[in-house]
Amino acid sequence: MKINQMPAITWGRLNVNEATIDNIEFSNLLHPAETVPAGVDTEDFEEGRRYSFHISQEVPLRLDIDISDKSNTKIDITVEEGISAFVIENISSAEEGTGLVETSYSVASNASLKFVQIVRTGKDAKAVNRINGNVAEDAKVSVIQIFTGSKANYTELRSDLDGNRAEFTADIGYIVDTDDLLDMNYVITHKGKSSESLLTIDGVLYEGASKTFRGTIDLKHGCAGAKGTENENVLLIGNTMVNKTVPVILCDEEDVEGNHGATIGKLDEDLVFYLESRGIERDRINSLMADARIRRVASLIGDEETVKTILDEEQE
Repeated sequence: MKINQMPAITWGRLNVNEATIDNIEFSNLLHPAETVPAGVDTEDFEEGRRYSFHISQEVPLRLDIDISDKSNTKIDITVEEGISAFVIENISSAEEGTGLVETSYSVASNASLKFVQIVRTGKDAKAVNRINGNVAEDAKVSVIQIFTGSKANYTELRSDLDGNRAEFTADIGYIVDTDDLLDMNYVITHKGKSSESLLTIDGVLYEGASKTFRGTIDLKHGCAGAKGTENENVLLIGNTMVNKTVPVILCDEEDVEGNHGATIGKLDEDLVFYLESRGIERDRINSLMADARIRRVASLIGDEETVKTILDEEQE
């Protein structure tokens, strides 16, 4: 089956237009383990679980999803007008196989959502992760994602900035170890006037790793004054990894601004020489530099329990 398809295709020989996985029927419905703060209503629907915020929250809604083979988890998040919401979604697995997690959010006018997602499944597990969202007038969405320690991660995020002055930011950190894979597809669609988006991606690829990042900012007709920016910074530790970075700007409006960039490279050898001369071994230097990428993103979460868990695991 085809997943993570770009909205506008490029040369097929580059093998970046989409990802392909085995045809799987995700038939095992799996609800998350949850910690629900006051002011959040919950409701089961036919295929999943719905969470509705009607009181502003500083305490996060915590959703722990332990995927299993062919499991299917669907989560719907609704944030009412003028409300601030905080959600932490932790995706993990102790089993082999492939699980699907689908999250949707709808953020009403003058509301805000901070959505944190940590994906660190087991070495023999694969995660297919899809996020779809709508952002209304004067609403703000902040997405923070960290990917570590999985055999294969396929993740997609599509967010429509429907309202005027809608804002979307994404801060993403990843470490892809030897022989592991990370495949990402982000599509931010600007429809409202003066809407803004910013994608910042920091990642590390070790020897033999494989990563594809597709980032599309789609500036639709009528979104005058909109601004979209995406930047990826990739650190290569080794010589035989595969890195594909595909930043795309689509534009159907004149009075807009679209920016994209990527920095891909290895550690500066002068820096490495200096640190080695201070008694730090090369493997430790690599580990420190990789850890710094994750720490930057983790510092944005704003929840000590989650940050401590992430950093403790990175030090193991």
